[in-house]
Amino acid sequence: MTGNDVCAWRAAIGCFYCKLACIPVTFVFNNDFSKVFKTAISNLNCLHRIYILLLQLSHYIHHPYNVTLIILLIAGDIHPNPGPNSNSSSATSVISLLHLNIRSLRNKVQHLCSLTDDVDIVCITETHLDNSIPNSDINISGFSEPFRKDRNMFGGGVAIYFSESLVAKRRIDLEFGNDETIWSQIKFRNTLYLICNVYRPPSYTGTGLWQNLRHSIDIAFEETPNIIITGDLNIDFLKPIRGDLCDILSNYNLTNVITEPTRQTDTSSTLLDPIIVSDTVNVVFSDVIEIERTISDHDAVFAIINIPVKIKHYFKRKVWLYDQTDIDKLKVMINSIPWLDRFANLSHVNEMCNFFTEKFLDAVDKCIPSKEIVVRDSDKPWMNGIVRRNMRKRDRLKKIMFNNRTESNKNKYKYMRNRVNNMIKRAKEIFYDNINTVIDKSTNSPKTYWKLLGNILKSKKNPDISPLLDSTTNEIIYDNDRKCELLNNYFSSVCTLPENDIDKPLPAFERRTDSILSEIHIDYSEVEDIINNLDVNKASGPDGISHKMLKLLSSEIAIPLSFIFNYSLSSSIYPDNWKIAHVMPIFKANDASIVSNYRPISLLSCIGKLFERVVHKHIYNFLIENDLIYKYQSGFLPNHSTTHQLIELYHSIITSLENYEHSILIFCDFSKAFDRVWHKGLLHKLNNYGISGPLLRWITSYLSNRKQSVFINDSISSRKTINAGVPQGSVLGPLFFLLYINDISCELSSLSRLFADDTSLSYSSHDLNTIEADANADLIKLEVWSKEWLMSFNPTKTEALVISNRQLPFIPSLTFNNTPIQITNQHKHLGVVFSNDCKWNIHVEYMVKKVNKYIATLRKLKLILNRNTLEKMYLTYIRPLLEYACEVWDNCGTTNLLLLEKINLEAARIVTGLPIFTKKDFLYQETGWLPLAKRRDARKLSLFYSIVNNLSPTFLVDLLPMYIGNIIPYNLRNAHLLREQHFRLQLSNNSFFPSTSKLWNDLNITIRNSPSLSSFKSNVKKSMTANNILYSKHFINYGPRNLNIIHSRLRNRASTLNYDLFRANLVDSPECQCGHPCEDCYHFFLICPLYANLRRTLITEISWYGPANIDVLCKGDPNISPNDNVKIAKAVQNFLRRSGRFD
Repeated sequence: MTGNDVCAWRAAIGCFYCKLACIPVTFVFNNDFSKVFKTAISNLNCLHRIYILLLQLSHYIHHPYNVTLIILLIAGDIHPNPGPNSNSSSATSVISLLHLNIRSLRNKVQHLCSLTDDVDIVCITETHLDNSIPNSDINISGFSEPFRKDRNMFGGGVAIYFSESLVAKRRIDLEFGNDETIWSQIKFRNTLYLICNVYRPPSYTGTGLWQNLRHSIDIAFEETPNIIITGDLNIDFLKPIRGDLCDILSNYNLTNVITEPTRQTDTSSTLLDPIIVSDTVNVVFSDVIEIERTISDHDAVFAIINIPVKIKHYFKRKVWLYDQTDIDKLKVMINSIPWLDRFANLSHVNEMCNFFTEKFLDAVDKCIPSKEIVVRDSDKPWMNGIVRRNMRKRDRLKKIMFNNRTESNKNKYKYMRNRVNNMIKRAKEIFYDNINTVIDKSTNSPKTYWKLLGNILKSKKNPDISPLLDSTTNEIIYDNDRKCELLNNYFSSVCTLPENDIDKPLPAFERRTDSILSEIHIDYSEVEDIINNLDVNKASGPDGISHKMLKLLSSEIAIPLSFIFNYSLSSSIYPDNWKIAHVMPIFKANDASIVSNYRPISLLSCIGKLFERVVHKHIYNFLIENDLIYKYQSGFLPNHSTTHQLIELYHSIITSLENYEHSILIFCDFSKAFDRVWHKGLLHKLNNYGISGPLLRWITSYLSNRKQSVFINDSISSRKTINAGVPQGSVLGPLFFLLYINDISCELSSLSRLFADDTSLSYSSHDLNTIEADANADLIKLEVWSKEWLMSFNPTKTEALVISNRQLPFIPSLTFNNTPIQITNQHKHLGVVFSNDCKWNIHVEYMVKKVNKYIATLRKLKLILNRNTLEKMYLTYIRPLLEYACEVWDNCGTTNLLLLEKINLEAARIVTGLPIFTKKDFLYQETGWLPLAKRRDARKLSLFYSIVNNLSPTFLVDLLPMYIGNIIPYNLRNAHLLREQHFRLQLSNNSFFPSTSKLWNDLNITIRNSPSLSSFKSNVKKSMTANNILYSKHFINYGPRNLNIIHSRLRNRASTLNYDLFRANLVDSPECQCGHPCEDCYHFFLICPLYANLRRTLITEISWYGPANIDVLCKGDPNISPNDNVKIAKAVQNFLRRSGRFD
């Protein structure tokens, strides 16, 4: 048995602990013994489901060992105890689905029965049925009558069988046109699944099926995130999927879980029968089942889907009720403490720090109320204490009623049940209203957004840390206390150097400046200013003091804190309490049982980090004034970004291509760079950068004797001391790291670009041999540097990219630390995928895949959050992913750009609630959004403005084209324009500097001369939206989500009125139920006699604000106030609700 997860590991060592409730297992037999064994198993009353398929295969169970293993499986878990101190209970259920292209169902029902012993849903394609064949001829024992869609001519046809234990319903409302598609639904413990079975003939070449399927999926996602699509699509999923199906899978984040061929001939193997799901996490098993060729030329596909029952975990946490703060009393208490007098009686900065913390928290505790809450991951996000207490009371009354079925008990239970239902409904309304409000106010806080999103979706099955494998004892750790110790041992080991390395002699390092920074004095006004700019959403550190507390008392505590800070600097001692870190482990990827797959997030004292900010300002200003930071270092520096470095890098590449040169980029991978900084070496470098005296001794104290503990919920480990690395989560740490690697490029022949620990080397020449020699020489120098300064590179993760538009005479051989460097065709650097052809197809594909996951999440919230909130979520947190570094890759080609625009339009459909057939011009008009192409031009111009005005790194300013007036010594009218560059390669012409120079020259001179970057952005936006007609935001955003969507659809001729459906080819006639030949928006609102009474009320309500014409009813009136527009929208939506037309 193989695998990296806990279950596979246990099986490998003979301690089989497979949790069959979570991982159903399939066994296949084919001999006479198998038949006997199946009978024996079938007669056992197994707790868990075991799937036994009797197939004619020759490679399965023949050995007694396997029989023993099966008996162990039947017996259940060997060790059912979930571990010590457990407060959880778990359960799980599964549904199993099978699909088979059977090529005539009627004469193969008996063969089908042999496959369905332990299957819940059976999907069949190519049934070859017609109306003359009754269901009685094709019924399967244990299954309800099938849902059918017959072709009624030779071939084709689809059907779905559901186990009698499931409550299934046909969903004809999701079936459009004459496609061979069936939609159905099942509900399982309040979880709704929509299942689609579709057959696409091999000769089909149209697009109607895909358009209808997309429309069906769009509607389906409005009801549930759980969608399963299977069938025979006659498209080979073993090859890259293109066209309409690719768009559907990508846009809705759908995944095929079948990976093996389903149809094999002597000359080909193809995967034509997928099982496509919206959530792969719950698919615990999927496979292909070989079928006798007398039954079908296709194999069956099979999947088991877990229906989880959430495991209950809880812990207690103290929360401060800041909105109930007695701020006047708090300020009086803080001001009444004689801080400076008390500090004068203390001889050590640690004592001062402890005194301040104790007195500060004592005052806070008396003036800011707090409460202890129980955090349950199983709770619904809208749950509160009142609802929970009433639910418990309801459950008690239910038990009483069942034990004593009197009318009185029954009535009491019904009353409490109805009361609880109403309370839950109200709690949900309040929760989602609060979500909308908080997101409206928190557009600049990604942390708040993702936290709220997690609360809404509850997407994590278990927020607790998974069971961990202790590699030293081969034991699985379940207890949180022991997990904390295990993780802390690992994290601290990473930040610890051996004693012989710590004390090794210092390498030579020349002094870089004659200037000296030895002392810093902090004014209390500096402290107060920094406190007032703190982010209140940041977590508190080990001392429990939060940014919110500090901001409430910024002027009251500025003087005592500045005294402590200055005393610490003058005595060169950093307080011990501020060196303590509480580390939160965050799972990265791969096997969750391996400790190395977790990332530490350190929480430090907020006051300590405040102190660091002040010191950072002084050190950074000293470094800038003396020009000590490497020119091509862009990490952690103001006015530097990844985009800046990427533009310069790409510009150098295309310049080489223009000159017919070969280029090689080497991307070096540091191993645990921040965690392995040698403190002795760092202090040596700082001294030679001019930092000396008391300040250098203070930094020595700051780095020494730092301790950390790991916490999980309410469990915390013992403290471990670390002796290497810059403090994780600190303010000074990144700056110290930049200085530690600042000299890395000094001896190199290449241009090296640094962004924190991301190091890239670039080489260009007509001679590839020269590049190879120079690169290998530089790699040797890097190896020497890393050994001298106790840093390590990972050569196996270091990659090289060879870029050329000429035939390569050979593949360069590069070696790093005696390890060959992999020559790759693509590499992701700073979030952008570079390719060896210098094009962006792979990057766009990567970006689309990433963004579509977030679009799928947004779709799940489509009917939960209001329009305004959905729009802010997309514009603030999702659209930036489509535009990250777009200044670099905007020359990616029309096809790629249209692909990105399709995602933007899909987001517009989700936000507005408009269906798939809505025209894109209507979507732009409805949202008021600019197309992405225009937004990319605006972003390029904004960056260009910052370069022209020296607001960007000097390495970009150096690349600016010259002004015509600086080239030609005459007084020309176009002297103020930049010289436009022309290149032989289209890639070069469309790259940042040439393309943006043209855009810049086309701008009105008053825009180019804007006094600030913010005013420039505003002026550019105005010029791009000058001709746009915008609706009143108050009007289009008003109303409950369902009515808002209906209103939006009516406004854009995309409603379920028959005329709109007829235009979209979804119904055969535009006629109204009243007999009118055209049921359009005008007829519905102003003519249809079915709504005459409601119409009179509507017109009466609106007449106060103006004429009730169709434009006012649909779009509002731009000439009246926002409040009046809201009143019109409210009246219209009341009409929509009362009409019942869209129920």
